[in-house]
Amino acid sequence: MKKAILLTLACLISLQEIKAQIANTAFMPVNSKKSTNTLQGEFDVTTYFKNNEYFTKINPGQTYLGWQLFPKIKYSPSKKINIKGGFLFQKTFGLDTTFIRPYFALETKIKNWKVTFGSIDNTLKHRLIEPLMDYESYYNERLEEGFEIEYNDSNKSLDLWVDWEEAITRNSENQERFFVGLKATKKVINKKKFELDLPITTTFYHKGGSINNTDSKVSTRIGSALGLKIRLKGEKNTWILDNYGLYSYDLSPSISHTFQDGYGLYLNAGLKRKHLTYLASYWYGEEFFTPKSGPLFNSTSIEGQRIAERIRELIMLRVIYTQHLTQDLQVDLRVEPYYDLQNSDFEYAIGIAFRYNLFIDKQSLKSFK
Repeated sequence: MKKAILLTLACLISLQEIKAQIANTAFMPVNSKKSTNTLQGEFDVTTYFKNNEYFTKINPGQTYLGWQLFPKIKYSPSKKINIKGGFLFQKTFGLDTTFIRPYFALETKIKNWKVTFGSIDNTLKHRLIEPLMDYESYYNERLEEGFEIEYNDSNKSLDLWVDWEEAITRNSENQERFFVGLKATKKVINKKKFELDLPITTTFYHKGGSINNTDSKVSTRIGSALGLKIRLKGEKNTWILDNYGLYSYDLSPSISHTFQDGYGLYLNAGLKRKHLTYLASYWYGEEFFTPKSGPLFNSTSIEGQRIAERIRELIMLRVIYTQHLTQDLQVDLRVEPYYDLQNSDFEYAIGIAFRYNLFIDKQSLKSFK
């Protein structure tokens, strides 16, 4: 009965557009407005510092400090086709190695549909809420590899993608791993000062294989979220109500996780004014777990399933400042304290990131002369 009440509340309390729930605009892919039939380069640089001052068993915390260099080339032989290639270089300060990953994508556009095969930049572009996708994935697994199908019009949108994380060959000692996401949104009301959307999200994460040679258990985990989205627009302010009911379930042949199923309630209210977003959040999770979630939301520890808290109850405050300092340079500054109601712990995270995107083509090169 309690589950039904909480999930019903989540559906009845509405929410604003996901991008306003957590302002990750500085990390989204940047599209050039140049015409087709051109060869174009993009110079994409991110420098970042994120310090999670956490000391709990569920999430001991971590510090991200480093840079990403992502040069790309795009060729558009027609209005319907984009071919992209490049390399993602990443340096984490304090480590001796530099991460290098190739990037290649073929995009096809037909009316309101877009199909991408190859690399997907990046995990945050799907705009999932944090209990389903950790926004810090931008720092440690920015690129996805697989395919994506997108549909967008004035009243609805669809995003279906597959991220094939690890493949296997015959007698491999590892497991194949892949992630599937589906997000659909229906715009119910679209007025000048009032918007109401209905979003539905489902994620599917699998580890297994039939031709490998390993004793590891097959694991299949789903996570779903349902909500209503509301935006109240004023002349200078946008009021935010953003709330979800969530459900997680273990579909493995034999239970592979401490908790077979769980649920969560994620309530958000806030205000967006110019470059600042203020957001107060409440999270209640009971035996909830999804593999890509922000670690604070799960009922098992990032260190392993042996450490678990059946109930997670948090009050969060986010203050996020995002602005274009120049046409090509963005800054994202955030302070995120939270209070753990079950353990009476107060902890916080702070972060700052700079994102620079420069597009280069024949016209821009001529302007330098």
